[in-house]
Amino acid sequence: MPRITFTKSPFFWKISLSNFLLVMILSVGFCFSIWVQLEAGLEEDIHDNLLQNSAILMPFAETILENPTQDNFNTLLKISQNAQVRITVMNQLGTVIADSSSLPNEMTNHLDRKEILQAKAEGVGFSRRYSDTLKTNMAYVARSLGKTDDIGGYIRLAYSEAKIQKKTSALLWTLLITLAIAIFFTLIVGTVMARSVTIPLGEMQDVCNAMRQGDYSQRVTRTSTDELGTLGITLNHLCLELTEKIADLKLEKTQMRTTLAGMVEGLISLDKSGVVRFCNQAAYSLLHSPESDCRGSKLDQIEGFSKLALLFGKVNEQNQFIEEELKVRSEDFYKTLEVRINYFKKPDAEGYLILIHDISHLRHLERIRRDFVANVSHELKTPLTAIKGYSETLLNGAISDPEVAVKFVEKIERNAKQLNDIVKDLLNLASIENHESEVQSHPVQIKNIVDAVIKRYEDAINEKAISIESVIPHGAKVMGDEESLTLIFDNLISNAIRYSPGKGRISIETRNSKDNLLTIVSDTGLGIPEKDLNKIFERFYRVDKARSKKLGGTGLGLSIVKHLVVRLGGEIQVQSVLGLGSQFIVKLPSI
Repeated sequence: MPRITFTKSPFFWKISLSNFLLVMILSVGFCFSIWVQLEAGLEEDIHDNLLQNSAILMPFAETILENPTQDNFNTLLKISQNAQVRITVMNQLGTVIADSSSLPNEMTNHLDRKEILQAKAEGVGFSRRYSDTLKTNMAYVARSLGKTDDIGGYIRLAYSEAKIQKKTSALLWTLLITLAIAIFFTLIVGTVMARSVTIPLGEMQDVCNAMRQGDYSQRVTRTSTDELGTLGITLNHLCLELTEKIADLKLEKTQMRTTLAGMVEGLISLDKSGVVRFCNQAAYSLLHSPESDCRGSKLDQIEGFSKLALLFGKVNEQNQFIEEELKVRSEDFYKTLEVRINYFKKPDAEGYLILIHDISHLRHLERIRRDFVANVSHELKTPLTAIKGYSETLLNGAISDPEVAVKFVEKIERNAKQLNDIVKDLLNLASIENHESEVQSHPVQIKNIVDAVIKRYEDAINEKAISIESVIPHGAKVMGDEESLTLIFDNLISNAIRYSPGKGRISIETRNSKDNLLTIVSDTGLGIPEKDLNKIFERFYRVDKARSKKLGGTGLGLSIVKHLVVRLGGEIQVQSVLGLGSQFIVKLPSI
């Protein structure tokens, strides 16, 4: 992030010059005051300074007594040099532990010195005398360390009287140097103060510029507890909130694009001039277009969109909603697409929205429904017409002839039974497809179901001298319910009996297949042509309609079987050879 150079900031110079002028005025006044006072009482000031400095250095002197290390000695020497005084530290016996001007081991015991004796008695001692060690007159100030009744040592500060005379002559230079130092520090302090204001402001300006350019990741790093720091923190919070809101908008946009891309329906958005702004993958698939990104193109420029472009031309002329169906070739069949094109206009957007929905399955269901109604009408009409015809014949006089009347009544009874079977199968099929009764799956013995069905058809089996064999072990169980399984095998076994010739053979056996049980119903009947194998499970589909009706079939049995098998979680297959027989394989979950 670019930074503003603080020296180029007008605000920086305003603060710096103000501080400089203020310090200059104060420094000149302060130096002049010192000059006047130093002439009058320089000696007294030195005495007071020694007294004050000795008090300040007492904790440090105690540290030296407790820990007389070279580092502490070096520090003592630096303090002495900076203060321009001699510093001596002694223990309670007067032995010199540290001295800033001489080596302690070369110095005599100082317990008899005047200032030390006074400090021992009163806590503070003063003297002006000749120094045997430095060979010059000195002013001394000494303090005792520790408590009054338990003195732990002494600290003594000394100042050469010769230096007092030098100070007067050097006062002018000192004041000038002091003034120069004051100006120098004024510049430093002013610069630091100005930088402490201008740099955070410059950083905030950089953050604002970054936000204006769309970069919300920048933050103010220099924050404090003052108003500038509060402003920086507030700006950071603003950046964070904007970042979160933009992230939420991006997430919503991504979710919307993901939703649109995952739609089954095709969705195309165009601007007011007809240029594609968005097109999801479903639209390409439904229109069989090899394109993958057609943004920026018009519909008539996109491969596979030609029919859609013609339809869009109508809306473009009328500027209104339109809904039509398109036929689009898909491999070996035509798909039916429902296309809705809507023109929209808002303050911030204007264009067209195209929604494409594949209604091929819906149209297929409608066709199946129409065929079903036609088949039901035809199947019901045939027995009803027969019943009506025979009834009218009886009423017109045939009832007087017992032999003819009995024959007609038998035919009426047979057609009524056919009619009843059709209605019964239709009701069963409707109940299964609508899931009106929930299947309560539990282990069921297949052998018991098959044996009960065979027993029900004993008369028909004996009448046609059919050989039927059930090879099902007692332990063979599947998951299902008795009613559904009975209906499945009732239809399969009755069909096998119905379409098997006299002295034919029927076998029912089971085989294990992983987690499933295969129940195979085989017969030596008429067989099914290969072209009809995929259609026999459709409603009212008959291989030989005339023969099927003659044998009493409704055309719904196998459709019911398939629906029930699928409902139980299984599947059914058929294998057949025309003239040799058929084999139905029911695969159901076993235990």
